[in-house]
Amino acid sequence: MNNKLKNTLHRVNINYKKELVIILFINLFFIGAMIATYILTHNNLLFIPFIFLIVLVNAVTFYRYLFLYSKNATNQIKEITILLRYLYLDINNQIKVKDALMNLKERASLKMNQKLESLLLEIKEDKSLLPYLHFASTFSSVLIEEVMINLYRYDKHPHKDNLLHFNEAYLKLKKVVDEDDERDNNHQYGFIKTTAIIGT
Repeated sequence: MNNKLKNTLHRVNINYKKELVIILFINLFFIGAMIATYILTHNNLLFIPFIFLIVLVNAVTFYRYLFLYSKNATNQIKEITILLRYLYLDINNQIKVKDALMNLKERASLKMNQKLESLLLEIKEDKSLLPYLHFASTFSSVLIEEVMINLYRYDKHPHKDNLLHFNEAYLKLKKVVDEDDERDNNHQYGFIKTTAIIGT
């Protein structure tokens, strides 16, 4: 459980130790205030608001991590989809898979660059499908795994059919990401419109 939380916070780019200290400090502060209030008043009913506050603060913190994790995962999927567009164009212009992957590095963010570097190093050492699957596992969408499997197949056997399968897998991913993006934009627009109506 502890390692899962640590990995989640690492993916969200949050300092695990710092966050743990802050959460412990807040919880200890409320527990200390609760004990001090009881010593001063001897009223058991005052435990209720303190317990409520402790649960509320921990729930808000937990949902903050979930929100940041979800946002980070969505941003990574958007970025890899944009990068795969360049890969799609390069491969359809007869550029070799490894060269096309290398070309992505100049367009990628620092974190994505590290993932691509790891992928390219693993491909050098391991000629199987595993490096592609390992790269895909760092994203939350199974469609990226489908794209990477078809990319591996095309790399091993650059036939027209394998290229077609790769193109179909990429276009399927792009369609899903575009639909999600449009839905998010409509949701934000709806929220702004509703806020404006309430304000009026």
